[in-house]
Amino acid sequence: DLEITPKLPFNFAAPETSMDSLTVPCNRVLIPINSDNNTELRYNSESGRYTYIKNETPITDALNTSIVEYDNAFILLADSVTYESASGTGLVMKTNESGRGYYLTGGSYTEIKWVAEGNTMTFYDANDNKLTVNRGSSYIAFVKSAKSQLISFTK
Repeated sequence: DLEITPKLPFNFAAPETSMDSLTVPCNRVLIPINSDNNTELRYNSESGRYTYIKNETPITDALNTSIVEYDNAFILLADSVTYESASGTGLVMKTNESGRGYYLTGGSYTEIKWVAEGNTMTFYDANDNKLTVNRGSSYIAFVKSAKSQLISFTK
């Protein structure tokens, strides 16, 4: 019998494991995805989840109108190329390479590294070990590397 084990981009923490290694407290992250909106994630300590907010309005699920929340968030920095064509200006994020970023969970964050090879993306912690994340839903945002200084973490 052939056993197929999926290759995940990270390791899951055991359900009883605490993520205390994330020592930088952060209850709010402003993310400069584009100049047309103010995107942020706000941590709710009661629910242990992050609310996705655009222009001061919590985003709701189109199917059931509940507020969109996540247990984890990844903010990944990637280089980008702007190009012009007859139909206008476009932007291509280079998500097939590598870069740095941030992993948020439980009201804290840590800096991470990501590597994309083929169709597989892998996340690493500061010690170059495969990242261990909390179980649950996750939000992933790609941000232009040139805008990394505009990401704002607050308590």
